Amino acid sequence: MDYELSSSDEEGDFRTVKYKRKLSGSSVESSTKKTKSGSMLRHLKLFAVESGSELKGPIRLFNYLKKHVGNVSNVKYLRDGGLLITADDGNSYMRLKHLLAIDKHAVKVSHPVISTTGLSGVIADIPTGTSDNEIVDALKQYGVIAAHRITKRVRGEQNLTTSIKLIFSKDKLPEKIRLGYSQYTSNSTFSPVIQCYSCRHFGHYASECSFFPTGIKEKLVGIGVKRSCLYICLVLCVLSYVAFFHVRKRHPSETAFFHVRKRHPSETHYLCPVFNGRLGNLMFEYASVYGIAMSKGFSVGIDKSDEVYKTFNLSVKPIHDRSICKKAELFKEHRACSFNYSSYNFNQNADVRHDSYLQSWKYFEDCENEIRKQFVFKQDIQRKAEILLSRYTSIKFNTSIVPNLTIVGVHVRRGDLLSKANIKVGYRVANKEYLSRAFDFFYKRYEKLLFLVFTNPNKNDQKWCRENISERDTVFAFGNPPKVDMNILVKCNHTIMTVGTFGWWSSWLNKGTTIYLKNFTTPSSIRWNKFSADKSDYFYPGWIGL
Repeated sequence: MDYELSSSDEEGDFRTVKYKRKLSGSSVESSTKKTKSGSMLRHLKLFAVESGSELKGPIRLFNYLKKHVGNVSNVKYLRDGGLLITADDGNSYMRLKHLLAIDKHAVKVSHPVISTTGLSGVIADIPTGTSDNEIVDALKQYGVIAAHRITKRVRGEQNLTTSIKLIFSKDKLPEKIRLGYSQYTSNSTFSPVIQCYSCRHFGHYASECSFFPTGIKEKLVGIGVKRSCLYICLVLCVLSYVAFFHVRKRHPSETAFFHVRKRHPSETHYLCPVFNGRLGNLMFEYASVYGIAMSKGFSVGIDKSDEVYKTFNLSVKPIHDRSICKKAELFKEHRACSFNYSSYNFNQNADVRHDSYLQSWKYFEDCENEIRKQFVFKQDIQRKAEILLSRYTSIKFNTSIVPNLTIVGVHVRRGDLLSKANIKVGYRVANKEYLSRAFDFFYKRYEKLLFLVFTNPNKNDQKWCRENISERDTVFAFGNPPKVDMNILVKCNHTIMTVGTFGWWSSWLNKGTTIYLKNFTTPSSIRWNKFSADKSDYFYPGWIGL
């Protein structure tokens, strides 16, 4: 490789610093370069001067530069066809800066205008109704000096997207970025490699390709794409037809190609949950059966039609044969709301249906992280929850982005628990005094608060909430599907639960501070005896009872 340098007597000592952090949620992408003294290091940008000339691929060029120029740490193509090069030391930097030719191709070196004055990145899933100025005001504490909404051309028109580009004044990324109720992560980013998909060469797009002689591309296009696709489809159909009858002729005894697969004796047995109740009960039944199955070496048997499968991104694959669970041996628990080793004493050599509520976190204690990963709501549910959460925030503050705002989700369960039969067996509901004390708990610890109140979809419960919850900073979030309500509660900073498994799972998935009703059942009642003596099998460690 021939190369030529211009003379230089400048020196410098440079090093490269990249910041890379990963949190939950959306992302902020950035990379930055610094000098040893702390000032920003500008990258070098290299262009081929001759028209139509093309430099070598990034890997070969990287090896050549490292061999003949010095310590080069990175070579990558930019969208405009140039090359972005980073040096590890001052001598290599100056040699690259004064590079004139590579492999008999004249080149020009300059400083690119990318991230030279600070960090820049992109955050996603920001409602289009939020202005750039609102975002800058909300993120000033992180050193954000500018925000620009990214647009996308669709059918010739520029449309707003939910992505925002941020410019930081600081030379180091913050560990966390919190915008309203969402947290965003930070990752290093690299420009995409430019490659032509006509000639497969690097450095230009297919629309700019000059590899084919004049007129060749026009002739190729003139063949007719639609007619070619039709011929291909016709050939595939004929081949499929011939293959089908060829197999049938060789295997006349087989009357069907699709049949129910029989299990091999060496395969594991299935532990199938029997789903009873609504969403909170279903989640306990799945999570506990999953924990028991993992400890026993069983597979979990669920069906695509099960509500938990349609609501969450479960890692368990649906069972291939529904009759396996239907024919499985039936097994029942001893006590519904406490941990019992007897729940594990089923037949180890057969498929089992576990017809139990299993309402104790201890059943899935050993696989807690796995359950949290599986109980992630489907994307359509999450989008509805985010839109509603922004709307509820705007109702109170006239904007969806409020700096230093703490959102507390409140779930009030009443409804059927007020029936004479349920009261007789020991059910209780939360009263006004309990909720006032729970609200005061957070007022003493946070300055700017928003309480979102959820309850059952019936008019009596909604009326009771409006009449008995009069604290300021309260928004009543009524009329949504239960799945969306739970997802909003999970996205809040903290939770206040009263009674019921719906509030339990909303608080457990939330991972913030949880306040629960301590006197939730009548002492010595039928329901009281379903729990362990200190109720620790049911309530999760760290929750605060009032």
